[in-house]
Amino acid sequence: MEKIECPDWLDETAKKEWEKLAAELIEDGILTNRTASMFAAYCTAFSRWMAAEKCIQERGSLICAKNGFPIIAPQVNIASGLYSTMMKLADEFGLTPASLSRISGGNAATDDPARTKTNGFLELVK
Repeated sequence: MEKIECPDWLDETAKKEWEKLAAELIEDGILTNRTASMFAAYCTAFSRWMAAEKCIQERGSLICAKNGFPIIAPQVNIASGLYSTMMKLADEFGLTPASLSRISGGNAATDDPARTKTNGFLELVK
């Protein structure tokens, strides 16, 4: 199995996400030297999204404008953009249930080899 090191330039949250997922992605052949930079981008987006969400939790999603009216805090838009980026990259690595089943070529929710090979067809004919 190929060993792909976590980039040292990732922040602590991104490194934790890398360490949580990398071994399984390497084992599945998804994380390789060619895909490592994109996976690091996913981990970075995840870390920044978490930071924006933490800020929203601490400060709220609304702030007062100079005119005194409430407006959406900038962190809300930042978190939304990062979430979109993160989900696009997560989809590439099979990190969502739907993308996992596409990447694995079967139903990832089961360990039944017959179901995986037939993509659930056997259940339809029972």
